[in-house]
Amino acid sequence: MIRWIPFLLLSYVLVLIQTTVGNILTIDRFSVGPFGPDLFIPLAVFVAFYAKDVYDAMLCGWAIGMLIDLTTAGGGGAPTRVGPMALILAILMWVAFNAREWLYREKVLPQLIVGGLLCFTAHFLWCVCQIFFASRGWGLLSSLCVQAMLSGLYTALLTPLAFTLLWLCRKWLFVTGTSSRSRRSR
Repeated sequence: MIRWIPFLLLSYVLVLIQTTVGNILTIDRFSVGPFGPDLFIPLAVFVAFYAKDVYDAMLCGWAIGMLIDLTTAGGGGAPTRVGPMALILAILMWVAFNAREWLYREKVLPQLIVGGLLCFTAHFLWCVCQIFFASRGWGLLSSLCVQAMLSGLYTALLTPLAFTLLWLCRKWLFVTGTSSRSRRSR
């Protein structure tokens, strides 16, 4: 079970880091446009790997997606729709949660792969939703796909470092176990 208050506090700290340090880490020297790491994705992958049940993972994905939607709304001089990233990440958290049994969660390679794939898929689908709701700009999809791929690679490289930091905080994020004695047996 997720401890929601520490999770929400950590998510708020990530909002602050993403909007300040994330802008510093953004690379805009390529012709495809700017791309940078999504610092929320390592938290999403960590929760998907270590949550006790799929509903907690999906709810965390929804909350993280809503924070991403709220921090990017109106970015780039164009209005954006709030909600698609929340739904996309909730569904992707279901997929990652169910795939975790096939992975060695403690190893770096699965963290890299899942972090990169989750970031790319979420951002690509978010771009498709934004273009669909705007009813124009389908010609931008190829450059946005490249941006999503580069952001996925960038995020994948940062995911193992984030896992190391999140592993130190795991006792505040997850309920570690239940007591062997219940109140009735006392």
